[in-house]
Amino acid sequence: MIALSSVSSSEIKRNCSCACLSSITTSLGKPPPRWRERHARAPINIPANATLFGDMDILGYTYDAGNKLVKVTDIGNATYGFKDGANLTTEYLYDANGNLKTDANKNITAIQYNYLNLPTQVSFGATKNINYIYDASGTKLKKVVNDNGTITTTNYAGNYVYENDALQFFNTAEGYVEPINASDYNQGFSYVYQYKDHLGNIRLSYKNISLTSTPSLQLVEENNYYPFGLEHKGYNNVVNGTENNYKTYQGQEISKELGYNMLEFKYRHYDPAIGRFVAVDPLASKYPYNSTYAFQENKLGLGVELEGLELVYRKGTDPKFKTQFAKTVKFMNSKGTSGKMAELNESGRTELVDNTGKRSFYRPSEGAIYFDPTAAVETDEGHILSPATVLDHEIDHALQDKENPGQFKNDIDPIEGYDPAYDTKEEKRVITTSEQKTEKKHGEIKEGEVTRTNHNGTVMDVTDPTSTKNATQRANQLEEVIITVPKKKENGQN
Repeated sequence: MIALSSVSSSEIKRNCSCACLSSITTSLGKPPPRWRERHARAPINIPANATLFGDMDILGYTYDAGNKLVKVTDIGNATYGFKDGANLTTEYLYDANGNLKTDANKNITAIQYNYLNLPTQVSFGATKNINYIYDASGTKLKKVVNDNGTITTTNYAGNYVYENDALQFFNTAEGYVEPINASDYNQGFSYVYQYKDHLGNIRLSYKNISLTSTPSLQLVEENNYYPFGLEHKGYNNVVNGTENNYKTYQGQEISKELGYNMLEFKYRHYDPAIGRFVAVDPLASKYPYNSTYAFQENKLGLGVELEGLELVYRKGTDPKFKTQFAKTVKFMNSKGTSGKMAELNESGRTELVDNTGKRSFYRPSEGAIYFDPTAAVETDEGHILSPATVLDHEIDHALQDKENPGQFKNDIDPIEGYDPAYDTKEEKRVITTSEQKTEKKHGEIKEGEVTRTNHNGTVMDVTDPTSTKNATQRANQLEEVIITVPKKKENGQN
């Protein structure tokens, strides 16, 4: 059973932004309840005028002989949370690849998939459906919703999103820009700024509506989430304008049309009402200890969901390197430092190159991260960055290149981007911001310490990509030392 309690109030204090699971007590059917746990309910300050409606969801899960969910019951509140729309022995059916084919609770009568196991059509009876079109790598290009003959078409052109051929918005590093009037761009555009929490969830959207030099902020939208990603209700309201579902929980788009209510991760869709993906993990064979449909290994609040295909291995990559990389990803997820990797996944394909025994760096001309899982870096201050920390450093470079290519190009330029201490402005940006936070979360520096105040470093050999223990200085420093200002713009950015 999963019991969720909720409260409806317009005055809930902002310090209770994420309610916790009150209990996980039993699991029905097979497999047996291997993860029977109890979670203490977080203290919540409830104002006197709040409206209580008891347990929102009390869910019972029934499985087949394996780990496929076949039925969910709910004896909690019928209005909020999971909608128990059927009472059948088998409410969920799957295809031969393990993809969800029907969902009786949502009246989904058929789901068709492509060769990447991504849904191409979701049917709700004969007259309602959602159709998806992707490119060859699985990037979503178009979504077409047919609601009894009323057609709504959404096109995704990079950062630009159109609905029925009218521009709705385009993304920026701080949020998004939307036209004041989608029918008349001459009326200008409005900048909407977004606040993300530590897991990359979009929590607040706001804009400046002042017509003078004195700012006047207007709250556009507020979002708060339960651990599995379900939205809080009762005080989660679109305050002004149109609800933007493009980037929400963990930066993912949620499709609410026709009652689908799925978070669309890049490689499979996810139902936050029941905390399960509807398709098999693409890398399930590498993680036999974990359920093929589990969300975030059930380690809620420790990091973000990584689907395993964010970085594409270069052809012919050694399986040993893949194992080391998988171990690094698991470690970063457990430490809450995998957020940038998830963002990089959404920004497009990035190639991962086995550079074992050499060093780690990002090469902009290839859009590739060269990763050495045996190379740590010792700074002038005596701190050692593990290969996992160095990988996050390079991921930050790659993400900046993807999201702000003009700024990135300028900041690695030997002349325009030169910095006397850090070699380039881009290196200064990464070292003074994300590197400090990552190394602290990895336990490699203490509170108040700084990793380094320059771009110097000595390559150290380690046997574990997630540790700095037993680090020894690499013999050939002339080849492995971190490079300084690139002589050519296409050189690797370290």
